Amino acid sequence: MKVKSMLPIVVMKYIFILVGSILTAIGLEVFFKAHNLIGGGLIGISVILSYLIEIPLGVIIFILNFPFILFEYIHRGKQKLVTIVFALISLIYWMSAFNADNWETYDILNSTIMGGICLGVGSGLILRYGGFLDGIEHRRIVFRFGNNYSQNNYLFILINLLIVIGAGFILGWDNTFYSLIAYIVVFKVIDFTLDILHPRDNICKKG
Repeated sequence: MKVKSMLPIVVMKYIFILVGSILTAIGLEVFFKAHNLIGGGLIGISVILSYLIEIPLGVIIFILNFPFILFEYIHRGKQKLVTIVFALISLIYWMSAFNADNWETYDILNSTIMGGICLGVGSGLILRYGGFLDGIEHRRIVFRFGNNYSQNNYLFILINLLIVIGAGFILGWDNTFYSLIAYIVVFKVIDFTLDILHPRDNICKKG
């Protein structure tokens, strides 16, 4: 009886994670890709690496997240592992499904804002329901509910600024300012999404 009562909750959890992966894929493939924009974090590093080597972006995201996946599996167990892997595989699938060439190309400012919102809401939904697409951002959210968040927050901001600057060297400086705006939008929208959905227990329980 208990399993039956939990089933709708589990199904809804994975539906929200699926929606989050779709929104993130749209943000990356439809809005960011056309202008070589990044939003910081491991996904930003993955975009830079995919520009340098001929490996699909989704695969790079999965590889870079592997240490964080292993850490969560050791500390949280098999259920957490399944949730994270589902989120990442969903993202890889939807990124391959959304061909940027078949979508209208928006101007860079609209792409920055709309892409940042898609990434922020998508990542926020996935974080809320126990998964993640970006190990760096996941650790920031874990620290967000800790006692030393303000100190750790400066570290995460510095890391992301270095990633955006690094992208300038690789992808060109023309769009670096917009990538910085994209990072701020993603950062704020993730926090806003989580504040609405009250994620403390789901994200921070057992660290």
